[in-house]
Amino acid sequence: TEPFDELARTLLELSPTGVLLLRPVYAADGEAIVDMVFEYLNPAAQRKILLSAQPTESLRDLFPDDERLLAFYREAFLTSERACYEGLRGGAGAGAARRHRCVSGSTRQARPRPPRPARLRVLPRHVPALASY
Repeated sequence: TEPFDELARTLLELSPTGVLLLRPVYAADGEAIVDMVFEYLNPAAQRKILLSAQPTESLRDLFPDDERLLAFYREAFLTSERACYEGLRGGAGAGAARRHRCVSGSTRQARPRPPRPARLRVLPRHVPALASY
């Protein structure tokens, strides 16, 4: 599965859609989910919600006044239902679905961007990237 893992990581890194992976934190009794910790944010998610790839703070640390956000991800984890949450930083919305022992989320822009014509621009050799859109 190593080639697939490498391909999946590359796709996540290049995706214009923000993708994040959260792991639940349980209460001492092991029953209730009391918080979520970030396992991974792809570059698009990092830009959209202004966090690093692996924030050391938990969801509750970063959004202490937003109980609805924790409830949203908790519900997605417990029910495996897809859902949409409005109100993340930067005007982005979020979708979530349960995947194994974590919750995967995605961010999207609040306003749709106007369509851009597809064009490839080749950059000069001294620029590290070979091409950009």
